[in-house]
Amino acid sequence: MQSVFNGLKSTGIGVCAIAILAGCTDQNPVANSTLATDSERPFRLVAHRGESVYAPENTVPAYELAWKNGAAWAAETDVYLTKDNVLVCNHDSTTDRTAKVPGTIRNMTFAELQKLDVGKWKDPQWAGTTIPALREVFAVLPENKHMFLEIKSAGDGFAEAYENARKAGGISDEQITIISFSQDELRRVRESMPHMRTLWLCGIKKDENGKLNYSAEELIEVLKKLDVTGVDAYPQDNCIDAEYINKVKDAGFEFHVWTINRFNTAKELYDMGVDSITTDCPSDLMKEFNKQSK
Repeated sequence: MQSVFNGLKSTGIGVCAIAILAGCTDQNPVANSTLATDSERPFRLVAHRGESVYAPENTVPAYELAWKNGAAWAAETDVYLTKDNVLVCNHDSTTDRTAKVPGTIRNMTFAELQKLDVGKWKDPQWAGTTIPALREVFAVLPENKHMFLEIKSAGDGFAEAYENARKAGGISDEQITIISFSQDELRRVRESMPHMRTLWLCGIKKDENGKLNYSAEELIEVLKKLDVTGVDAYPQDNCIDAEYINKVKDAGFEFHVWTINRFNTAKELYDMGVDSITTDCPSDLMKEFNKQSK
């Protein structure tokens, strides 16, 4: 781990990334868990916004690095439609944070976005990196890898823009899972692209009385109404267990989790039966998993 920290310092990535990586190995077991270990099941990690600890998030270099490092089964990206109906990869609806220039993506053309630098805020070595079109990210997706595509804001134009990006990037629908917090966005996908895999993004948490905002049964009802493949959930304060996950999976839905950076938490969720774990540091989690599996 020390060599990782030294490498971060030498590239100037700084304290924030070190804090994220420290979280990747912090010992914080999931509370009240019932383990259901299957040693034959793959430890599937999803690189959150690419290898975003080391490279600028949601950019082609971040995804190329994720695939080069080899730890991730899949990667996650966030998409918006531009003014001229190009799907681009960016987490925020504006360019303020990463480009340090005010602007709203939906009101800008792709050509206008290409003039902005979203790399130098991370480190000088990434200067000149731009917000990519989704087709550019698809173009570096290996044949044996997968991508979680989070719709931030797209509306009725998503299906056509996605198909244009998919064809230009040379990838198959089978490599893509579409995810969103927006039930409306997911409904539109189910109507216009019923063949696509879809996951509803949500948070699961307890209130001050210890009651979950979604019991397993309530979550199943939402997933049935949305007619999706499954859920991609964040279990706040480690509030779910294997029984909860198994109920959802026994109802015919997949159960994925986001964004987990502590290894022990990731390992216990894996042992409970989750299908994949989105993380900011897939290389570090996989390294620890392999070490413990020997």
